[in-house]
Amino acid sequence: MAKLLHPICAARSLLPVAALLVFAQCGANGNTVDARSDAAPNDAAVGDARQGALGPTFWAGAYLNGGGFDSDGIAAAVQADIGHSIPVLQTYRSTAAAGIAKIATDLNALYALGAIPHLYIEPAKDLSAGWPANYTRTQYENASVDPEIAADLGKVATAVVDALVINAQRQLLFSFGAEMNGGWTPWGCLTPSTFVALHSKMHMVLSVEMQRRGVAAQRVRWVYAPDSRGSTKRQDGRGNDIPGSTCNPSTSAYYPGHAQSDYLGMSAYRSGEQSVADAVLTPAHQLLDALQIPEAWRRERFIVLQTGARDTASRPAFVEQLHTALAADPVFAGVIWFNAAQYSLRSAAGPSSGYDAWRTALHNWEGRPSELFARLFWDVAPTSPYYSELQRLGGLGISGCAALPRQFCPDTGLTRAAAAVFLGKVFGIGETPNAAAPFTDVPTSHPNFAIITALVERGALQACSANMFCPATVITRTELDTALRALGGTVAAYPAPNEPVNTVSRGAGGAHIVHAK
Repeated sequence: MAKLLHPICAARSLLPVAALLVFAQCGANGNTVDARSDAAPNDAAVGDARQGALGPTFWAGAYLNGGGFDSDGIAAAVQADIGHSIPVLQTYRSTAAAGIAKIATDLNALYALGAIPHLYIEPAKDLSAGWPANYTRTQYENASVDPEIAADLGKVATAVVDALVINAQRQLLFSFGAEMNGGWTPWGCLTPSTFVALHSKMHMVLSVEMQRRGVAAQRVRWVYAPDSRGSTKRQDGRGNDIPGSTCNPSTSAYYPGHAQSDYLGMSAYRSGEQSVADAVLTPAHQLLDALQIPEAWRRERFIVLQTGARDTASRPAFVEQLHTALAADPVFAGVIWFNAAQYSLRSAAGPSSGYDAWRTALHNWEGRPSELFARLFWDVAPTSPYYSELQRLGGLGISGCAALPRQFCPDTGLTRAAAAVFLGKVFGIGETPNAAAPFTDVPTSHPNFAIITALVERGALQACSANMFCPATVITRTELDTALRALGGTVAAYPAPNEPVNTVSRGAGGAHIVHAK
């Protein structure tokens, strides 16, 4: 028998398996839910999305400096100019009581504008000159156990989840402790391990609150957020270097790990007459290299979280070149222009130099930021013909083969135990946790005992020999054929050896039939 490769079927979608064709019937019309494009669920849309016919995925977003995010009318004016909602709008709040009080208000306002919010949380209770009432350095250095910081992070989590509960199914990009490698923030220049402990505390607190209140984890994507340059000295809150202080300017040293960072990001501003490559592209690729992100996992992995250029004669050209260059580079998912202070392109008073180029970029690069929430397995590239279906499996709770970063291992043989888990989730099989152990090699302590037992009771899976299930053995085509038929699925005819890959037709009852060699 040919080796069966990791398959199989998403909630309403049928997946091909190389060397084999196996499919379950997944609903009345068999339409595919396309996780990559959020396209209309029909075959033509799915095919077009994979070929890019539905438009670019790259998006251009903004930080718009307005209380309530339209109190000054900037958001409405920009969106009227570009003819659609800005895909991603950014806000940032501190862990001070006043900042926490505005988190849910901000998010609700941004959702109302039709955007996916990017929320920066700054771990500070005082950002005034000198930070006189801020957390102490000792508190930062013991943030994982400090009671005041823990209480404030808990309030942040509550506010964030309040907004997610109100705005059901909406999504959120989340960054914590931005520009931690720079000395100009009160939380900057901690040792990397100390910052990671602080970040881990926030990650844990928010994750627990989301789980407690039934908010799906995949609705929030964490984005790592250093500065492109960093600094070597801490500052005192007034812009003065603290004598004898040190800081690690590395953009990679503070990385909290794949388990806490779904995407990589960076603040990258233009200095003087820097080129787009020098200001943005090169630092981003250097971070990817420093973290040793494999090439296959880099596509649409990076978000330019804040960028800007001061008002010079060359700013319009920089704005245009920035968006064009980022859109052409496959590692970039999107870019957020910092429309405030000296970087403002549109204020309440009207447009500034470079606004026309930015307006054109916002209009052209609407993209699909919702894809940031569809991608669950980093070793299944968007170029894969089965990208949408395999990522959809992740949404069903299929864990894949590795967690950090999450991987599916599409070229790895599917064991009989793993097949039981797949079949159980796809067909919604209730587990049998209290049955007697039917096999000597699957005791009640086996992690897949309950689902294996349930499928055996239904006649979907059988022993491999007397009293043995062989959970670690790769399942065969015949065994999977039997399981699918027993569960009410359908199985396509095996293709002839010379039949082309991915010949698509319609099966009886609307089941997708996809032939693969």
